[in-house]
Amino acid sequence: MDERQQKIQAGLKYAEDTKVQLAAAHQESATLVKNAQLEANKIIEESRKTAKELSDRAQKEATDRANAFITKAQQAVELEHKKMLAEARTEIARLVVTTTERVLAKKLTDADRVGYNDAAARELANV
Repeated sequence: MDERQQKIQAGLKYAEDTKVQLAAAHQESATLVKNAQLEANKIIEESRKTAKELSDRAQKEATDRANAFITKAQQAVELEHKKMLAEARTEIARLVVTTTERVLAKKLTDADRVGYNDAAARELANV
């Protein structure tokens, strides 16, 4: 009977030890899960930060390219405008000379033409 009592006591002690080990294992696994969640949250936050930085950088580059394109377009428009004005002044000067020839009913010499062209160009430049 003592032997049986000792076996029961040994079984109970083994069960108690196993229960303690199971509780410790449970606590350890809970700690591991918590640490894994913290690490996962940290990685997610870093990923979000990196994605935002990339997005901001891409947006800035796109804005810079758009501004450069607008600047070039404005310069091209300005150049075309100046070219158009120069062509208009030249054509108006030619028309002034032709009209002057007809009004005066005589042929002008090259020197007269140059003089009238210069005078017309100066007047047009002031407009």
